Amino acid sequence: MSSQPLVKVAIFGAFASVSGCVVLYYLMQRKLASSGYYTETVKALRDNERAVTLIGEPLRFQFLRLNDKRNHITTTQAEVAIPVSGSKHAGHIHSFADHHDGKWRLQKVIFEFKGRPDKMVILDTSSNNKS
Repeated sequence: MSSQPLVKVAIFGAFASVSGCVVLYYLMQRKLASSGYYTETVKALRDNERAVTLIGEPLRFQFLRLNDKRNHITTTQAEVAIPVSGSKHAGHIHSFADHHDGKWRLQKVIFEFKGRPDKMVILDTSSNNKS
């Protein structure tokens, strides 16, 4: 009895499993990227002309790192670190949001530059200041 059919089945099974995982990961990331806290965070950065000029256009937002300990999401609160890059700088947008009355409301949004200790406050509702 030849083992060649078993090898083909094993290769096909591995390919199907990996493909399924990739599709699932992509769909999960798309769902996260369409959530209120993510879209509101992106909007807050895009609305801040000073930050956009400093980071450099075009802004490129990447998927959340699912294994990043800074990302913590519940039904009432979200703390996420969204990777973003521009033509001048790259880093993470740290966003803190609360969910009330069916809507996500940003509490604080901070841009942290990659490889530098600098941080820029984009939005802080506790002091009602926008940088």
